[in-house]
Amino acid sequence: MKKLIICLLLVLAVSLPIFAKGNLGIGAEVGYPSSGLTFAFDITEKVDGYVTLRFNYGSALEFAFGAEFKVAEFVLENSTDKINLNLGGQFVPTLVIGHNYSMFGMRFLGTLGLSYDFSDVTLYFRTGLGLGIAFSDGIHAKFDYHAALGFIYHL
Repeated sequence: MKKLIICLLLVLAVSLPIFAKGNLGIGAEVGYPSSGLTFAFDITEKVDGYVTLRFNYGSALEFAFGAEFKVAEFVLENSTDKINLNLGGQFVPTLVIGHNYSMFGMRFLGTLGLSYDFSDVTLYFRTGLGLGIAFSDGIHAKFDYHAALGFIYHL
């Protein structure tokens, strides 16, 4: 069952960018409680999507599916560089694999981000707050969060 869930999540993560309407990008993020590789794509001029494969420091494998809406954009004087203020959301299915223990869970987070766009690279800080649900020995819900610094190289 675990292999089936991992395969389905990998197929979803790879297929989502195919439907993108604009630029594709690849990058990495370092954060808490997890870090990973990011695949980003433009959905519209104001909305960006991303899929992040993360490894949680507590031995969990996570896939973050998210979208961010550009609320405000600031163009720097005498430059084409931009600073964006973004609001968005994330859906994060999580698979925890430990010693004689496995658990599936998910998180729903509202996100706030700040990004700095160079010509080929975007640097970003993103934080999210929301609800985490774990399915082990019943259903457990709790307050959850994530914060990360990352970069995306636009292909």
